[in-house]
Amino acid sequence: MRDDDYEFDDDEPYVVIERQSAGIGSFLVGAAIGAGLALLFAPKS
Repeated sequence: MRDDDYEFDDDEPYVVIERQSAGIGSFLVGAAIGAGLALLFAPKS
């Protein structure tokens, strides 16, 4: 497509959508929850 196929008006606001991937913090929280559940459900010896 050519650039002039779309008409943009500089005075009108526009929306920018940013996507973020899950970081190391989310991974660590998930690992901690998983470890806690593993300890709760581990067989007692």
